[in-house]
Order: sequence, then structure tokens, then C-alpha cells
Amino acid sequence: MKSSSSGIPNRQKAALLGIIGGIAGVLAMQWFQRHWLPVLFPEFQQAPQGNAMTIADPVEALAVIPSASQPGEHAAQTLARLVYEKLTPAPAATPQRRAAFDSAMEWVIGISAGIGYGGTRTTTRWRDIAGAFFMGIRMWIGEIMGTPVFGLRLGPTRYSPKQLLALQIRYWSFTFVMTTVTRILYRLF
Repeated sequence: MKSSSSGIPNRQKAALLGIIGGIAGVLAMQWFQRHWLPVLFPEFQQAPQGNAMTIADPVEALAVIPSASQPGEHAAQTLARLVYEKLTPAPAATPQRRAAFDSAMEWVIGISAGIGYGGTRTTTRWRDIAGAFFMGIRMWIGEIMGTPVFGLRLGPTRYSPKQLLALQIRYWSFTFVMTTVTRILYRLF
């Protein structure tokens, strides 16, 4: 993203617009997760069962922190639960409070990703399909390979291929909207 007069990237402007893009991306991802994932991938939120829990996972074997993840949680949900447990004396959250913390953690992660995306892109094209596509893949790899190392998620062999595909599509619903909104706003302002 180059400024029109000097040719120097205007990273502050892009990072600020990335906040709005991140907000739009989280809204899209949450809408997709609420309305389409249950239809397309009903098993997405199911906890791993049977052989998936008895066979050792190679990524979990590399963990530097013991797993704090509960079956059926994705990394943001585990992190939200851990933060909630540290901030409140209550051992368990009500389902409504738990859902609010899960959502808040997704907002923090999504807005942070928007700032990072906006602040590092150097193109002024109104759309960035390649950036969205590869950012979604990087986020997916981070979740299935990186977060088990830090105890925030069970390893990838614990989930079915459909669950892993649903997670990838969930991230793409975020990244395509986030990058498009950020790029359009950058062009407009």
C-alpha cells in the first residue's frame, strides 16, 4: 500500500483500516459458523471419539505445554476458558458466559489479524485474493499444528478430515471478507 505522493507504504492507515476489516471478517466467520457449518459439516463441533483418542498424535508429542484443551474446543475457545478461569474465582462458566468469552477471544484474534494484515500489505489493489487464500491457510496450519504445541488444541489426527476441512473453510470465511474490506477501504480513503 503505497501513498499516492511519496511511494512509501502508509502502514498506519492500512493497520487502522485492518481493524475494520478484522471486525467485518469476524462477523462473517461467526455468521458462517452459526448458519452454514451446522448444515454443511454437522460434525464440526463434535469431540473426537474412538480410535482418534487412543492413538498418539505426533504434534501433541512435541508439546512444550501440557494440553489444556477439552475435546471439541478449538484454540480460541480453550484460550478464552483459560483466561476466564484466571480472571474469575468461579471454577466453571455458565454456557452464556462461556459463549461470550469465546466470542470475545475471536474478536481479539480477528482484530489483531486485521491489524497485522493491513500493516504488512504493500498492494493497493481493491482485492487481494492471493493474500486472503494464503492467510487462511496459514491461520489453519497455525491452529492445527501450532496450537497443540502450546496445549491449546488437540492434535490434528484427533479430528476427521471433514472437521479439518470445515475449520479451513471457517478461516477462509474470515480472511476473504477481512482482506476485501481492508483493501476497499484503503482505496476509498
